[in-house]
Amino acid sequence: MGQLAINNSTGQAYINVIFVMPFPGDPMSDDYETNILDIVPWVWVIRHVQLKLESMANPMMMGFKLLTSEYVRDCLQNFQLHCTFDTNN
Repeated sequence: MGQLAINNSTGQAYINVIFVMPFPGDPMSDDYETNILDIVPWVWVIRHVQLKLESMANPMMMGFKLLTSEYVRDCLQNFQLHCTFDTNN
């Protein structure tokens, strides 16, 4: 878990790591990724958030953009997450 900012002009990503979950094994091994547990990505946002649902090309899917800012590497960085979910569930 950490704070992430991506510079739009350079494409560089900056992250301040708060929590790290180690995965055993040799990352250079060809079968390393097959031994890692499949974990669904998750995001915690603690503040007031206004969301506008957007229709997707697939009518069973909806989505929204989450815009926020956070201090990363001693300056305020803006970022957005594009989230989609299946309306069948």
